[in-house]
Amino acid sequence: MQMVRSAFRTAVWAIFVIAGTSCGDATAPTQAGLKTQSFLFGGGGEPKLLACPSDATVQSSGVFGPLGGVLSVSGTTVTIPVGALLESTNIVLTIPASQYMEIDVSVPGVEHFIFEKAIVVSIDYSRCHNIGLFTPPLQVWHIDTSTNELLEHMPSLDTRLTRSVLFTTGHLSGYALAN
Repeated sequence: MQMVRSAFRTAVWAIFVIAGTSCGDATAPTQAGLKTQSFLFGGGGEPKLLACPSDATVQSSGVFGPLGGVLSVSGTTVTIPVGALLESTNIVLTIPASQYMEIDVSVPGVEHFIFEKAIVVSIDYSRCHNIGLFTPPLQVWHIDTSTNELLEHMPSLDTRLTRSVLFTTGHLSGYALAN
């Protein structure tokens, strides 16, 4: 099962890379876009953070260089491709105790970090038991981790089979799932 899951994520990653190189700036949210998305998937207006409480914080870190690598904790993974980093960098992946399904990816001591190439993030939501077959696809949002304000919609793919949402990003930050 793990091999199938890994192969599936690799295939989806390739789709993201191809789609990401052929699209313009699809990350800027607009009111019209949000309403259209809500209408198409039966939502009730603006996206809301996915309620999925946990009282445990889990964290993983690693030093990655120009050859990239994979960092994971509790099923959530950050895949750093070759060439995304110019030098060895300590990256921390945290899934905080929260009422919401959120993560934080950071470099200690650095407020803003930009990669040379986009990375792929897969947020595992298997702890969320309130996702049904007809629940609209989950979305990833860049959030303000201190206020949980939705800042930027991240184009993403909800894979119900693996109970994860995949997206690409060029920066480290806080992210959360919304529906």
